[in-house]
Amino acid sequence: MHLKASLFATVQFLMLLPLGRAADECQPYTRGDKPDLGSMPSPRPEITRSVQERDEILPGDVVCRAWGETDEEVNHHTCTDLAEFYWMDVAKLFKLNPILKTDCSSIQPNTEYCTDGWIEPVGDKINRCGPLFGNAPCAYSDNPCCNSETWTCGATAQDCADGICYEGFCAGDAVYTTNGKCGVGHGMRQCAGKWGDCCSMDGECGSGPDFCGADKCQTGNCAATPLPTRIIADGISGEFLVTLGSYTCDFKNCPLLECACTGPTAEPAADA
Repeated sequence: MHLKASLFATVQFLMLLPLGRAADECQPYTRGDKPDLGSMPSPRPEITRSVQERDEILPGDVVCRAWGETDEEVNHHTCTDLAEFYWMDVAKLFKLNPILKTDCSSIQPNTEYCTDGWIEPVGDKINRCGPLFGNAPCAYSDNPCCNSETWTCGATAQDCADGICYEGFCAGDAVYTTNGKCGVGHGMRQCAGKWGDCCSMDGECGSGPDFCGADKCQTGNCAATPLPTRIIADGISGEFLVTLGSYTCDFKNCPLLECACTGPTAEPAADA
């Protein structure tokens, strides 16, 4: 009877003791505990864009096709650095990002700035284009080529052909002339299509000897200037035997009309 009473008392005593916890078990949380924020990774700042995209693009809106992101630290050199990194003029960077001040004091960290695009121009309601109509564009429309013969937007092969297409989905007038003027003095424009394939020394496009002939052609499919004919004297043979004016004579002229077979540098033939 005393043994049972002793065991019962021991069990009651053990139940009153606090339960222990192993070192690798979760410890109880109290309000006074604070997490160590220094050991936690910093969240990546949210990237914002300087130009907000619109569902409907209106004249004067920035149409952006590429973006460049700034770092967490920026200064007044960041605008120039950003422009140089994306091979663009800093003036264009400011134009595509109107919120930037020209001294770069308004540049923001962790922000995407427009690095390629354009300002949407005023279009023509009846599909006209080019300099006669305020340089109204055709690109990115159903008729993407400005025909310089009609000054209307079109989509045919003729509309988009070199020498006819003024701007749009083509090389345009900046590369191929649309008025027949070419070469030096005319923006080094080339000749193509209906204008011919040669630019004369006078800056006119055309085809044939008067435009493509030697000493008459400035750029294009110019005829090559013929090299002097290699002549070998009768009864004499040799790899270095050449006559007056030949480039094989190391660009030296022979005083006599014959050159002796003496080696890489030609010498006049000895008198008989």
